[in-house]
Amino acid sequence: MSKYISELMSPQLMGVVYAFVGFIIALYVLSVVYVFIDARRRGASAYVAWGIIALIPFVGLIAYLVLRPHSYASDREEQELDMALRER
Repeated sequence: MSKYISELMSPQLMGVVYAFVGFIIALYVLSVVYVFIDARRRGASAYVAWGIIALIPFVGLIAYLVLRPHSYASDREEQELDMALRER
């Protein structure tokens, strides 16, 4: 069996496998960075969001996108200020 596997694994195929693994690792790292930055902008706990995405890689990203706050913290502050000014 190993004879057939060694014949199948040509240098070109191994290059494709290494490139695919590198691509998956890069996607994982970029998703962790994106979640950390986005959570900070939205006023959520960045470290909790980072922990979720780091422990459950791609499912955690989908869960974060569903559960994250809908607006940025700066937008919410501006809306609260606008409402306070209108109440006067």
